[in-house]
Amino acid sequence: MFWYTSGRLKIGLMDKTKIPTKSSAKICNRQEKGNEMTSRIDLQFVTPRIALGSSPRTQQDSEKLLSSGITPVLDCRLGYKEGGNESMYEEAIHSDLDYFHNGTLDDGEAKAAQWFEKGIDYAHDVLGKTNTKLYVHCQSGVERAPSMVYAILQTFGYSSEESEMLIRKARPYVLLGYQKDADNAIQSLEF
Repeated sequence: MFWYTSGRLKIGLMDKTKIPTKSSAKICNRQEKGNEMTSRIDLQFVTPRIALGSSPRTQQDSEKLLSSGITPVLDCRLGYKEGGNESMYEEAIHSDLDYFHNGTLDDGEAKAAQWFEKGIDYAHDVLGKTNTKLYVHCQSGVERAPSMVYAILQTFGYSSEESEMLIRKARPYVLLGYQKDADNAIQSLEF
């Protein structure tokens, strides 16, 4: 893997004029049916090529990702058992989704620069391909995944303020609990 300099590939990868509005946000709608959970995945596009949200839990969620043009998925959860639904994880591996697991606990503890580095590397690898759309998720899409997207956006030349604004505009209820850790990682990795 190799590092991109700040701003390289920014043009063409992410168009700042196509920021989703609140009305375009998908609302999570989960309900139990017997032993099976049906779900409409809670995802929003932060840029035309980067989406952020909660973990896919059903085959319908995988289909929603695919129909949105998403195939690479960056999973920020430490383990698939975190959400208690192992079957979705197994189905996703056998579907057309390309999963990359770069997990960490959502424990409020500082996140290492290496965790961000792995996610950034993956994002640059997949977004370096024409028309690829990346989905970044954790369990609920509130702390780890938004913090990772925040770091990724900065490596594509967005300022920290622009990165936060894009994320909060697309997904207003995020906490960005690891924002300071992302800032420290970007600085230490010299982006």
